Amino acid sequence: SGSAEIRKAKWIEKKEVSDRELVMRLNTILDHGESEAIALAKEIRADLIILDDDKARKVAISEGLRVTGLLILLIWAKEKGVIKKVKPLIDKLKEEGFFISEDLYQNVIQKAEEWNQ
Repeated sequence: SGSAEIRKAKWIEKKEVSDRELVMRLNTILDHGESEAIALAKEIRADLIILDDDKARKVAISEGLRVTGLLILLIWAKEKGVIKKVKPLIDKLKEEGFFISEDLYQNVIQKAEEWNQ
């Protein structure tokens, strides 16, 4: 698993959320991790937050945050040359339990121009 690499990564900084009231309020409608992510993004005035759950995305937008999803981030990463291919990463995510409908899967593969690979 990638958790060991994440813990060792120098570019990842662990931060605690200060606004516990906001986290508690968001916990009434979202999972705890999503609540903390949104609260922290607001606190640090993040340019962007990555969320895939529809409800979490709507809440984040209502809190004034700019939102994107992981799949579009993968397409951007390919366009910028950070990664070579999107499809193997999405396939691995699916193996790990990431839900993606077949229509969305095909759409992302097409956008990544990997439909025949």
